[in-house]
Amino acid sequence: MSHPLRSTSILLLIASVALFGLTTEAVCAQNIQDLLDTTADRKGVIFAPGVISSPDSSESSPSITADGSTLVFTRYANYGQQVPYIATRIGHSEHDDAWDVQRAPFAEFVYNLAISPDGQTILYRPPRRGNSASKPTSRVFRVQKQPGGKWSDAEEIEELRKTRAGYFDLQEDGTLYLYARPGESDADPNKPRGVYRTHLNVDGSTEPLTFVGLHVSPSGSNTFDPDVFRNGRQMIVTRAGISAEEEETLGRKGFYLHRRSSDGWTKGQRLKLPYGWGATILPDSRMLYVHDGDLYVVSL
Repeated sequence: MSHPLRSTSILLLIASVALFGLTTEAVCAQNIQDLLDTTADRKGVIFAPGVISSPDSSESSPSITADGSTLVFTRYANYGQQVPYIATRIGHSEHDDAWDVQRAPFAEFVYNLAISPDGQTILYRPPRRGNSASKPTSRVFRVQKQPGGKWSDAEEIEELRKTRAGYFDLQEDGTLYLYARPGESDADPNKPRGVYRTHLNVDGSTEPLTFVGLHVSPSGSNTFDPDVFRNGRQMIVTRAGISAEEEETLGRKGFYLHRRSSDGWTKGQRLKLPYGWGATILPDSRMLYVHDGDLYVVSL
C-alpha cells in the first residue's frame, strides 16, 4: 500500500538525511505527507495475521519498545474486558510474524496499556467500573521488569486516581502523554477532557497534569490516544465522537497529525486513514493502528 515518491523527492530526502542527520522519526514526518495528500482513505494490511492479529478475537492498545523487540497489546471478545499480551521478537527476524506471544502475568483484564521505550515499564488502566450516572472509578498501575524477566507487583499511581486517565504514551525522558477527564464534568472549561502531559518519576509518582491545548483537543471533541514521535516534534491522536454537524467545525473523526512549533502544538491535519485508534510508529517508520478489531500497518 506504499505511495511511491518521485525521483526528485527521493534525492532531496537523501540529501536532507546526509546534511542534517535526520532521525527515523523526522524522515517519517516527511513521508507522512503522502497520507495527507492522498484523495481517498488508505488502510494498509493486517499486522502479523494469525500471530498478533487473531481471527478468533479482536485486538487493541498496541505499544512497542524503541528497538521494536517487545510489543504489548490486548485481545478481547468484550471491549470492557481486554486481556493483555506481551509479544517478543524471535531472533533478529524482520518479518512481522516472527513473535513469541504470551499472556501478560500482571493483570487478568485491562482497559488499555503501554510499554516504555526501554521495555522496563508497563502502565495500564484496569477495566472501567461504575455506570453512566456516576463518575467511573479510575486507577492507573505501573509494573516494572525485574532481573530474570519477571514483572513486579502492580503499584498504583496515586496522582492519576479519579482523573479517568488512560491511553498512555511514555517517552524516553519520562514525559508521559495520556488522555484524561479530570474535571467533575466534561463541560468544565478549566479541566477539559482530552490529551494531557505529565512526568513519570522514578518512584512512580507523577507531576500535575498539563493540558496540551485546544489545537490538539478542540472544545467539544473527544480526542485521545496520543503517540508522540521520539523526536518530540510530531504527535498523532484520534478524534472520535463527532456528529455530522460537529464535523463542519471540528473536522472529520479519525487520526490527526500535529506538529510542535515555538508557539506550541499546531492545529492538526487529518490522515487519510479509516477511523481507528492506537497509532504507534514502528522503528521502521510504518504506522501500526487499530481498525475494525484488527491491528493494521501502513507505510508512511
